[in-house]
Amino acid sequence: MEKKTRIVGLGVSFPERHRLMLEKQGCEVLQYPDAGSFEEALREAQSAEAVCFSTLWQQHLPQDFLPRLKKCRILAVPAGASVDPEEAASYGISVATCQRYSVPALAEYAFSLLLSLARKIACSPSLHPGPALAAQARAMALGRGVELRGKTLGLVRYGSFGPRIARLGSALGMNVLAPKWKAPRLFSRFFRHRFTSFVDLDSLLASSDMILSILPPRGRIVFDMDAFTQMKPGCLFVRVGHWGVDESALQRALQKGMIAGAALEVPLGVEQGPLAGLPNVQLYPTLPFWASNTEESELRFGGECANNLAAFLAGKPTDLSVKAARPGKE
Repeated sequence: MEKKTRIVGLGVSFPERHRLMLEKQGCEVLQYPDAGSFEEALREAQSAEAVCFSTLWQQHLPQDFLPRLKKCRILAVPAGASVDPEEAASYGISVATCQRYSVPALAEYAFSLLLSLARKIACSPSLHPGPALAAQARAMALGRGVELRGKTLGLVRYGSFGPRIARLGSALGMNVLAPKWKAPRLFSRFFRHRFTSFVDLDSLLASSDMILSILPPRGRIVFDMDAFTQMKPGCLFVRVGHWGVDESALQRALQKGMIAGAALEVPLGVEQGPLAGLPNVQLYPTLPFWASNTEESELRFGGECANNLAAFLAGKPTDLSVKAARPGKE
């Protein structure tokens, strides 16, 4: 009887049709979506040829996780996962990065923060006006927001989710700008990128009424005091993720009135940073990659993992960020 290829999913649920696809390809599929099975999942992963893990489970994996994977040939991981490519290659483990599953969820989440900031939704319950006209008038003034229609939205970074965000912005009547660090080809601009104008970063900062930052982990600081100084006076600033912003510089820009307001995700447990307590700041303490935390995104991630693993095992790898081979393997 032919030996089956073992696949272990740590914190991953494969959609039924993807699980059946892997089984038809001769795979034994073990999936552990629940935190209570963490230790059992780690034990099973040590004898698996293919492994994938979710963003949440990655935060709790032991430091010697890769050396434990004695038989693993392919690791499927979410975008932004902190897998050392050189270490993975040294153990003969190829890495496939799942890039597309989170795009719809992230785009919707980014706009929810933008809308909350622009319309001061998070501030509304704290106003508590009394019955008098003067008190209610003050509350209305404090809670008065701005509309998105007719505003210019600057996206920093564009990435795979940029076209989706631009489409949402266009539907709300916004003009959308993105930096031309890597502008798409002309033909593509008429179709996938037709809702976006590509400009240099300085022009984007100076022209945008609202700026949305979705910078990757371990990247450089893009938004420092120089960047805030270049922004259009009264600009609104939104950060999805925990990276790319000098928060002390943002604090000074807000206090000086250079920036009208900001909404930021911050890591759990560090809510008392330099921005805490500012009246024109909305802070959202979250786990990493909270923006993609939806039922649909979870299923898409399982499906994308399954597709990447199946392609690799069939000898037609896709989305590889690390290509390696176990000793004795081609």
